[in-house]
Amino acid sequence: MFPKKRRLRHRRDINFLLRRGRQINVPGLTLRFLPTANSYPRATVVAGVAVSKKATVRNRLKRQVRHLLASEIKLLNRGVDIMLTIRPPLLKLTKDERLAAVKEALRRARL
Repeated sequence: MFPKKRRLRHRRDINFLLRRGRQINVPGLTLRFLPTANSYPRATVVAGVAVSKKATVRNRLKRQVRHLLASEIKLLNRGVDIMLTIRPPLLKLTKDERLAAVKEALRRARL
């Protein structure tokens, strides 16, 4: 779980990110990001019904990806809003492959 100030929680912030942010696609993930004036990064993880109809599966996957992302964004020391959208192929990947996908998305975004 991200600390409260590092969560991207409000709908207006997420909508602004969707409208103005850049998008990076890797197998199983979509990363949307937007540099901000904050001195710290904020993030959220989203998994829609297309990933699984079962909420328990979606929530477990979001927790796992959130944990992987939290370890990676600790290294960021600048303000950026990040939204990771999970896509169905991520279900079939192992933990190491999921970590590699998160790292690849952040690398492509140059974060």
